[in-house]
Amino acid sequence: MRLRHIEVFHAIYATGSITNAAEMLHVSQPSISKVLKHAEMQLGYELFHRVRGKLVPSPEAEALILEVNKVYDQIASLKKSARNLRSNTSGSISISVMPALGMEILPLAIKRFHEQYPDILFNVQTKHFEDVPSALFEYEIDIGLAFNPESHAGLECVDIGEGELLCVHAPNTFKGKSKIEAKDLIGHEFISIADSGPLADVVEKELSELQQDLDTRAFVQTYYVARNLVGYGLGLSVIDEFTAGAEGPGVIEATGFEPPMSFSVKGFYLESRPLSVVCQEFLSCFKEVFAELRDRSSL
Repeated sequence: MRLRHIEVFHAIYATGSITNAAEMLHVSQPSISKVLKHAEMQLGYELFHRVRGKLVPSPEAEALILEVNKVYDQIASLKKSARNLRSNTSGSISISVMPALGMEILPLAIKRFHEQYPDILFNVQTKHFEDVPSALFEYEIDIGLAFNPESHAGLECVDIGEGELLCVHAPNTFKGKSKIEAKDLIGHEFISIADSGPLADVVEKELSELQQDLDTRAFVQTYYVARNLVGYGLGLSVIDEFTAGAEGPGVIEATGFEPPMSFSVKGFYLESRPLSVVCQEFLSCFKEVFAELRDRSSL
């Protein structure tokens, strides 16, 4: 049976007559009769018998209507999904985020987005940047969020905002200075984030100009580990402002550099796989939360 045959058959069965079916489908009675006759000819049996002027479903029609009702349930589900996609009320978003962005900014953005779109399902992964492109190309995620991501063939970027690297240290390490220079790190035990991604490259570029090596006591790849080591009194480190402001052991201070050590935050996705409307909406929400938290930290 063709879709038109199914539609007419369902309308006649539901309304009990060709006249009512024509009104239901907004077509003429001859058109309904023609489609019904064509369907019966293709099937090789009658779908309705005339009994005292009424159309009565044949035994074959009674069997078919069970399957036709399943088709109509699926069509109703399809229409609902189409409406939801148009209004951004359902769907899923798969995200990969660097750990530092996942401590406060991402959870707050998801919370805010969920309040408006409660049926959105989130799948969140934490990865270092070098692992994100492959996750995108293998369709594991829709969006990657990272610090200073390098340009990569086949990926499109969305600017989220700017951040700053800060020195985290024990209170009074720099005797109340509001800003420090890279050379002020000399003479202090240092926790390095070398080889931990794009932010490490920013730090290494600044420190490479120093005339002497720092007294490095530990190498770590996670900024939060570096922050906690500082909290436990093992030295000082240079990490992103979001991790610097996170809860952790000990009492620490965070001091900026002059000139500032800045970095960008970007979202990125496959060039060949444009973002869905709901993913675009979430990126806008994430960008708003990012800006709010930055403004709060600068107060």
